[in-house]
Amino acid sequence: MKKIIFLAIFVIVMCQWSQAEVIYLKDGSILKGKVTGKTKYYTTVQTDKYPQKIFNDQIDRIEGDIVEQLDGVSVEAVKAGNVSEEKASLILKLLKLNGTRERVEENVREVISQTPPETQTQMKAIFDADEILAQLIPVYSKYYTEEDLLRLIEFYNSEIGQKVMEISPHITQEVVETTLQYFQKKVNSSF
Repeated sequence: MKKIIFLAIFVIVMCQWSQAEVIYLKDGSILKGKVTGKTKYYTTVQTDKYPQKIFNDQIDRIEGDIVEQLDGVSVEAVKAGNVSEEKASLILKLLKLNGTRERVEENVREVISQTPPETQTQMKAIFDADEILAQLIPVYSKYYTEEDLLRLIEFYNSEIGQKVMEISPHITQEVVETTLQYFQKKVNSSF
């Protein structure tokens, strides 16, 4: 039971997307891909073949189906948190890029796998990754503007952002281990 509680807490503590968009250019061309970065002057789009930089003044509009953009999280849940669909879409994209969505899904599966087999169906109904993510949207919205989110998305798509994603789990593990060792030493020396 302690392990289940620890894993549930871990899901919450560790919570810190990527659908294809349709880019309509002013010359009438249509490009499909994933917007991987945006600056003041250009937007970077990852197509099937290679990344392309498109000057922002060449772009008429960028669209994506909001149901796809919300990646399984109900629009009603987003609206209940008083967050615009556009901002929620950016938050979910960030949560996918920074690994939060994957960690939440993994942790939910782990929590469920630790329960007795006869309760796992019930646990699947109780612990839903999309519901957890919907709860995180207002939290992120409170602290980040849309511009902040765009910059974070650009960061996680950069080389250093990818490095952060690669090494952060190792750092986190070592921090947890070091902290636990510290507490164990202090407890053992005090009693």
